[in-house]
Amino acid sequence: MVGSPPKTGDRGGPALHFTTSDEVGSRDANVTFEAVGTDDALATAIRLTRPGGTIIIIGNATRMPQVDIQTVVSTELTMVGSYASADEYEQALSAVAAGTIDPSPLISVTSPLKKGPAYFDRLHRAEEDLLKVVLVP
Repeated sequence: MVGSPPKTGDRGGPALHFTTSDEVGSRDANVTFEAVGTDDALATAIRLTRPGGTIIIIGNATRMPQVDIQTVVSTELTMVGSYASADEYEQALSAVAAGTIDPSPLISVTSPLKKGPAYFDRLHRAEEDLLKVVLVP
């Protein structure tokens, strides 16, 4: 998920617009949220973030990701790590419930909870193109 260039909000200030990487051209995003945790996802975040922009890395799946540090330095990107929440879950859930944010492009599979261990194995092996798996009781 990336934050596109600022737009004017209802009160005249900047408004945040969320979009997927498919909708953003190269180097268009002021802020990019990388929440997948793979080398490819981090490389995409670097490619989509404009010079002087910020990449927020949420959680991690790869302990030592390959990073194009030359691009990070030469385009003066800021990388920020985040693992815990700061009470933004309520805002995010409200945005999803209101239809402001549609998470469906991020969901690869919805599966019964009992199949969870098998999907965790599949995600860990990264042999398939699975982004997010939703497990339901």
